[in-house]
Amino acid sequence: MPFELSTSQTPQHQIPEYSSVLNKDKELFWPAGGFCCPDGSNYGVCYTISGPGDCLSFHVSSWKNLEHTNAQKYMDAIVESLNEIKNMVERVKN
Repeated sequence: MPFELSTSQTPQHQIPEYSSVLNKDKELFWPAGGFCCPDGSNYGVCYTISGPGDCLSFHVSSWKNLEHTNAQKYMDAIVESLNEIKNMVERVKN
């Protein structure tokens, strides 16, 4: 399924004095940001990855006036892909 998109990663805890401590605590992870797809793009995705890498957040946007876009379908494809990657890694580990 081809997608035309723009992406942006939102960093967690951007204050250098605190980020090394705060990024280690899973309870302090929050889905942050938002990203609108710019003109000429069908989708916009803003994603956040926690410091330890065990939490992910995705914000997906699309233009309603473009009939061929569907943000929910796009998000479903992201979740499916992440599950496929997880299953592949687990198979290799076993």
